[in-house]
Amino acid sequence: MRLVGTATITIFSLFALFACSAGPPSLDDNGIDFVLIHPPFSEAYSCSEHWDGQLPYLGDSLGSDCTIGKLVENDGRLWMRKYQHSGLENEDWYGYGLNVLAPCDCTVANIRVNPEENLPGQLGKPPASSITFERSDGTLIFLAHVKDIQVSEGNQVNAGAIVASVGNNGYSRQPHVHIGAWRGKEALQIRFDQKRMRSEHKK
Repeated sequence: MRLVGTATITIFSLFALFACSAGPPSLDDNGIDFVLIHPPFSEAYSCSEHWDGQLPYLGDSLGSDCTIGKLVENDGRLWMRKYQHSGLENEDWYGYGLNVLAPCDCTVANIRVNPEENLPGQLGKPPASSITFERSDGTLIFLAHVKDIQVSEGNQVNAGAIVASVGNNGYSRQPHVHIGAWRGKEALQIRFDQKRMRSEHKK
């Protein structure tokens, strides 16, 4: 099996609207309140979504679980894979330990650290290591299951800055990053700025 390289196409279940990622939450044509954020990784990734009502807590509700993948060649065929070998070790997962990027121009409002690392396929205990960011409009954006956090509470960060690495801790079965967002008591749908994504892939 031969690794071909980072894919230039990221898979989403939500379509991003072209707006400024530093702007306030917006309403789309269906009246759905959402926040547009910087992509969490420079690499290609896919996300699974928490549907409305699946998880009741702010930060979890309407969240996205994002996992890095790579295009792999096997016997002349290409497909996106999330891990190599058996996947039973964190190091098998292509995203494990790679950079996690700040979602916005914002302030680091809260940091939580869980030093216990899970084995893939084994669900750990909450809470996860996490960073909560606050924008000037009061919108909070939450990145969880990270490790090697590189910022401190009160720091000002710019969208796309490296803030941590992909980990596997807390209520998690595999290396990935959970993203949640809310304003007041309302969970917000998350959309990724594909223009920013394009510039990341051109680096």
